Amino acid sequence: MWSTKLKSSATSQSRGLFNWMGVLPHQTAMPLVMLSEILKRKATDRLACKNFTELITSTRLMNMLDIAGSAESVMMITFGCQLGCLSSFVIHFSVSSVWLQVLSKREHYGKLDKAVMSIWECCELLNEFVDESDPDLDEPQIEHLLQTAEAIRKDYPNEDWLHLTGLIHDLGKVLLHPSFGEEPQWAVVGDTYPLGCAFDESIVHHEFFKENPDFYNPKYNTKYGLYSKNCGLDNVIISWGHDEYMHMVAKMNKTTLPPEALFIIRFHSFYALHRAGAYTHLMNEEDEEMLEWVKIFNKYDLYSKSKVKIDVEAVKPYYQSLIDKYFPSKLRW
Repeated sequence: MWSTKLKSSATSQSRGLFNWMGVLPHQTAMPLVMLSEILKRKATDRLACKNFTELITSTRLMNMLDIAGSAESVMMITFGCQLGCLSSFVIHFSVSSVWLQVLSKREHYGKLDKAVMSIWECCELLNEFVDESDPDLDEPQIEHLLQTAEAIRKDYPNEDWLHLTGLIHDLGKVLLHPSFGEEPQWAVVGDTYPLGCAFDESIVHHEFFKENPDFYNPKYNTKYGLYSKNCGLDNVIISWGHDEYMHMVAKMNKTTLPPEALFIIRFHSFYALHRAGAYTHLMNEEDEEMLEWVKIFNKYDLYSKSKVKIDVEAVKPYYQSLIDKYFPSKLRW
């Protein structure tokens, strides 16, 4: 099992880190998963978290720890910010490059063997979760889904496919549920970006990609990397998360939603593209046309959140009719 231990030459700073975590000097090794869980628990104290982030950077932490594993081990620090204050973070160690890890996730979840249920059943299942990466939303996910869908419905009354896309766009967050492996939040939510080519500086917390072996791999660290000019985003591997999973679920269950809907589902968290204009060199003409729908959708995804409660039972018949129109009664997940 991959583990970490305190270096014998550790500085007072690194010993202070372990004291802060509650790890005693004689506890020379622990599973990396255990380390991550300790850090998550400690991060709930905002003041301690603030002091902790002043103490270390990703490089310093790597120097503090011996990583017993592959030379290609990855350390990535993902910050969750709320109300301008650091509220949580997770340190993730991987035993291979991000590229290989994402291919593994796609293969694992691509089997669609986790559950068989309807779209609406998934909406209700998602009601148990709050997206910790979203500083504007402290309501269960179903509230956000319905707020998004209803706001779109008001402004685009004739585009029923777009209403349904608003409802289902985040259903991939069901990966957080124990039945789906209870993936940690950092592995499910947040911004997405291409793999297999250079990480653009517009990606949030770009500075931490320097801890990623793909950053130095000549196959991956050029403008085009494994791709070619205008190859089309259908041919690009995107970082794993709820977007990619829901896109996979919809396609493999043979939805009749139009291509624009699938494009929105897959790329609505690809902010480097639709906010910063990065990676347009990988897009083809069809991508450029569909990107306009993502930009339209994004306004509702980001700014439809409010404290006004949606009457779920009142709107359910309408959305159920759309589900019946565009999806089978039961889906494999």
